[in-house]
Amino acid sequence: MAKTPWRVIAKAIVAMSGLSLVVFILFDTVTLLYGVSIVLPEVGNSSYPLYLVAPTLIMMVYISGAALQGYYIFLVAAITVSVAWLLWKSAPDFIEEISMRSTSRKHSAVLDLCMLMFAITFMNFTIVFLMLLAGYDPTDAVGDADLWELLFLLANASVWEEIVSRVLLIGIPLLLYDYVSKRLKTKKQAYVLGGGFELGIPETCLLVASSVFFGFAHFEGWGSWKVFPAAVAGVAFGYMFLRHGLASAIVLHFAFDYLSIPGDVFGDSVALVTIVLTLIWIAIGLACFIYFLTRIGEFVTGSKYLEPFIPAPTPVWFTQPRPYADPNRPSQQSVEPYRASEPASVPVIYTQQPANRGPLGGYVCPACGHTQARWINGRFQCLRCGNLL
Repeated sequence: MAKTPWRVIAKAIVAMSGLSLVVFILFDTVTLLYGVSIVLPEVGNSSYPLYLVAPTLIMMVYISGAALQGYYIFLVAAITVSVAWLLWKSAPDFIEEISMRSTSRKHSAVLDLCMLMFAITFMNFTIVFLMLLAGYDPTDAVGDADLWELLFLLANASVWEEIVSRVLLIGIPLLLYDYVSKRLKTKKQAYVLGGGFELGIPETCLLVASSVFFGFAHFEGWGSWKVFPAAVAGVAFGYMFLRHGLASAIVLHFAFDYLSIPGDVFGDSVALVTIVLTLIWIAIGLACFIYFLTRIGEFVTGSKYLEPFIPAPTPVWFTQPRPYADPNRPSQQSVEPYRASEPASVPVIYTQQPANRGPLGGYVCPACGHTQARWINGRFQCLRCGNLL
């Protein structure tokens, strides 16, 4: 029985841990739908601006009343459809990963989402913990919001921020670049809906630039401490957009922003479960964070780390006799054939000369298969049959 690679085993462990996050995302979605009855009566009496990111926030338009209510219904529908599409699309591959039947370096969208969620949660917890340890109190832009406003703001962030930061700052510029360079994708909707992109130079540059913009967009409401973690989260959201599509980026953003919302809506018992799960995810997130740092290192250096050791093959000498060369060939008329009884006048050449190489390198006579030759008059002469090359 073939031995299962350790990467596949590790991936199965993370995937099984990710089941708890999948269930939690489904519960988040139920909370979102339940929250419609809380948000709609209030949001109709309010107005809200929609911003562009460039990288500071640029106000585009204010919406209010029935238009704002309709916009909120759009947000809820977009998140719900994204969750359903992601789980339906990735379920077969995710099941393969749990059952250890997948390949080591290929991830489903759900597994990538879980690993990135764990890594981001670990990073944010570490930053906040270190700030508190140093005596700094990180600002919270939504900490004083009413419950209905919190439900609306975080749903809006999950969808609208992905549109303006990923579609407008990655997808559309890629469309223009590919059009100019004459390499447009056959499915042009991918530039808006994302998915299926490899991380080449233009994709990577746009991913980094959009993430920096996304980080600085949080400065106004959250303060300077939020810029770096938001930029790193932007890399994760952008990666999901490029590799797996806009829906996966929306779900990852929603899962992260809505982490504490079920506890706010349903009470302390749900909040306690959320805290326990978050601590587990933070522990797993340390390993995921190291993994992604390793993958970034591989991407930058072009090397692959932690690969299984494969020993070099043992040289095999092919000495089976083959038919002798034609003695009347011109290549053998100008030099007297080598006789075994005569001492070699020059050193014997073994395996390092490039005249004629066998399957594993080294000299191999094409006439008899012998692997030793002498150098005479600028040519190789086989020590067995005298054939000249």
